[in-house]
Amino acid sequence: MITIPEELEKVNYWCTMNDPANAQREESTFFSFSGMSGIEPPTVVSGAMVTGSGLENALEQDKIFSSRLPSTGQSLSVFQYNQLLETFKSNPATGCTTVMDMARIAAGFNPLSKPEDPKEERQKQEKAFEDYVVRIMKAPFFFLNESSRDDYHRGERDWGNAIKTIVDLYEGIESQSKDSIRKSLEEMAKAATSRKDTRQTKNLFAQSTIDLAKEVQVFIYSSSISLEESESKGSTSKQTDITIIKARLTFQKETWPAYAEMVMNRHVKLISDWLDDNTTKGGDVKTNLTCFS
Repeated sequence: MITIPEELEKVNYWCTMNDPANAQREESTFFSFSGMSGIEPPTVVSGAMVTGSGLENALEQDKIFSSRLPSTGQSLSVFQYNQLLETFKSNPATGCTTVMDMARIAAGFNPLSKPEDPKEERQKQEKAFEDYVVRIMKAPFFFLNESSRDDYHRGERDWGNAIKTIVDLYEGIESQSKDSIRKSLEEMAKAATSRKDTRQTKNLFAQSTIDLAKEVQVFIYSSSISLEESESKGSTSKQTDITIIKARLTFQKETWPAYAEMVMNRHVKLISDWLDDNTTKGGDVKTNLTCFS
């Protein structure tokens, strides 16, 4: 049986390897509760959701945490630190968003990447997303319940019907995100029609959902699509290749209080900020806060 000290060592190692202070990126400021304003719509649709009966209480705990932060320019007293720590310990939902954000920053994954980014940067983001998911799956805070990969290979007669069929594959995704997926597919179909025999490929959608019902569960959902239109001997053929990857993990809230301080001394990401930074839209003004360690 693994003892608590051994578990603490695993947590400490993961936190060290995913410490935002060690990430050589502009975004990785300690305790940066950040949205991103003025960002153009990204080429990859990114969505984040928090659902479940425990959401209201988790948001209330976040408000309490924020209210206990010292004013700008004031130092943090031992009493204030202990108050913050107790609030953080009691809110595994924010523990979950914080750990996921640490993994995202360490991987270099930016869900709000710009459409005008060069091809090399877009390829870098694809790899960064894969790294982000791997870091979460390796985090000792989570238990991996299941993961799956589904591949679809289809011949199409009409792009309109094909797009409807593809969008319907996205189960459990809110309608606004489905609309964004549909628009992106329509753009790809136009490109495939105008540039025959050229494959149009896109990492189309990345969705992270945290469900706060009885447990704290995380659902990670991503996909890539390829469309190609070719012409031969007077006939036109349309081809679609789709890969959809899903993972479901449980954040282990029973052990969270024992690990919370190691995390809080490195980073905190409140729920509303996590939603802003992982959803395709502009965010709020960035605010940098002081490190607690």
